[in-house]
Amino acid sequence: MASRYSEKEKNDRKKWSNKYSSLKKRGKVEFNSPQELKKWYESKNKCEYCGLTEDVRRRIHKIAEERGAGRMDLRGKPLEIDRFNPKKPYGEKNCRLACYWCNNAKTDFFDGKEFEPIGKAIGKALRSIIKKRKIARL
Repeated sequence: MASRYSEKEKNDRKKWSNKYSSLKKRGKVEFNSPQELKKWYESKNKCEYCGLTEDVRRRIHKIAEERGAGRMDLRGKPLEIDRFNPKKPYGEKNCRLACYWCNNAKTDFFDGKEFEPIGKAIGKALRSIIKKRKIARL
């Protein structure tokens, strides 16, 4: 009996199921399903702290890999899910997409409001790197 899902669809479902399970392991989740998490994630397209878009973030990631920056093989390729308030659950109202650099710097110490000026500074620094490398016009 043939599956009703293509390989690509199966992989996509598995990916979002794994992301959903990972969030549940780290804390309370208000998303009702992996599909709801996916829909929320795909409605966003940039780091909500520094403003880097997915395209620009890929370019920065390439520079980081060229420089031999650590953990680039484990984190940083897709935008990451961050809790605006680290004490509240993962849910549509409390989650933000964050680039690796902002999420790594924010940790659970800052809430989103406290982190805003730091995120803007990170974005400025990353854009400066791109400009110096003449990889993209912003």
